[in-house]
Amino acid sequence: MESDKKNENEEKSENIINSSTKSENIINSSMKKEIINTTSEKPKKGRKKLVHDYASRGLDICGVCKLKYNLGDRIPRILVHCGHTFCTSCLIRFYHVDHIRCPYCKKLINNIESVAKIESLPLNLNIFGELVKTDPLVMRLLDQDPENPNNLSTECSFHPGKQKHFYCSYHEQNFCRECIKSSHKLNECCVVDLYDIEKLYQLNEQNIKKNNLIVKCRKKTNGGKMRKEEFFIANY
Repeated sequence: MESDKKNENEEKSENIINSSTKSENIINSSMKKEIINTTSEKPKKGRKKLVHDYASRGLDICGVCKLKYNLGDRIPRILVHCGHTFCTSCLIRFYHVDHIRCPYCKKLINNIESVAKIESLPLNLNIFGELVKTDPLVMRLLDQDPENPNNLSTECSFHPGKQKHFYCSYHEQNFCRECIKSSHKLNECCVVDLYDIEKLYQLNEQNIKKNNLIVKCRKKTNGGKMRKEEFFIANY
């Protein structure tokens, strides 16, 4: 009797082992099929490519006035408390006593003592750099090649000894400091120093190169993959 029970138990255990091995084989084969299907799956057609230019994404336009940013009265500035960007002209409109309320998220930005302090808000250098890069006239003025007949280091024909390193976005021309007093006093005139423009533009270009190098290095160390927590953006 005891021997019969032992034989029955052994048969049961063998059946269990066999069934488990069969199920494992089925699971493994199905997993292999899934892996083959996923790896051999071709990318879907019709996927839109990522667009990198600012104009097609609407990033060259102020969200309030719906006008394009420029290098004059509509320079893009960042509200430091919330990070949203608007043109200088609209931020002046939203200024009240000693604060600005963000037109987008309604967050209050305090300790802005005067309208003049709005000019000290940080520029959005990404949009600013794009403005400079896509403006052929400004890029030509920043080009200090000796063969370039008109750039920021060119001497003014009206005021000898003075360099034409100022730029008016309304008249779209460069001139010297003395010309501001005589020809650029209109309310529409917004004069900027081309040396400041060049400095900020070069800073943005350096930051872009730095970010690209960091991304490449991180990808190499992680086997070609970039983890989200390791993504770095240079502080502007």
